[in-house]
Amino acid sequence: MRRAAVLTILALAIAAAGPVAPGTQTAGLERLPLRVTNAAAGPIACAAQIAHWFAMPLADIAPGATAEIALWRHPESGTVMILNARGEALPVERIWCGHAGRAWQTRAQIAIDRSRPAAPIALSCGAGDERLVCLPHAHRP
Repeated sequence: MRRAAVLTILALAIAAAGPVAPGTQTAGLERLPLRVTNAAAGPIACAAQIAHWFAMPLADIAPGATAEIALWRHPESGTVMILNARGEALPVERIWCGHAGRAWQTRAQIAIDRSRPAAPIALSCGAGDERLVCLPHAHRP
């Protein structure tokens, strides 16, 4: 319970800090845009795991809507990063999307090939049996 309260306060503080200045802590990094389209009947939520224990909300996506998530990749190490509200590049351990309100329990983990050069990722996420299913956008009708 205490951990949830701390994470909620931290997320609100990050959101309240305002927009990130363009180019902040991105020198030497490659843009890795992630585009997620919600093909499910209800809203979905996407998040990133940062530093083993912290989940950072990335997007809440209404049915039929698309979210653009700005990720960055270090070309030598393959480390995928996201900028926080202060423009600090934070390493991403994993990204997932799931049904809003139960995103972790219904998650579809987003696979990012860290060994390949950065290229835009476009996914369409829809309902599976018990979890959300995210596939490359071209594979959905």
